[in-house]
Amino acid sequence: MEIQPDRLYSPREIADLGLIKNTRGTKDYNFVLEIISRGVLNATDFTFGKKIPHYKVLGKDILEYKRKYEGYGG
Repeated sequence: MEIQPDRLYSPREIADLGLIKNTRGTKDYNFVLEIISRGVLNATDFTFGKKIPHYKVLGKDILEYKRKYEGYGG
């Protein structure tokens, strides 16, 4: 699947589509949340006062992560 730079992706969508995989190369929702919470993957928090964070990640930030940490050249 081609990552659209201007599209917003949810962490669940990133994991389910396999856009970012964990260090073992498997789809992992918790890994995506972890790299967001550590600030490794840029995300915008759309929580707006709710108790559970609701993140969205721009496609360009996914591509930047993949270039920096996975050697992605696309």
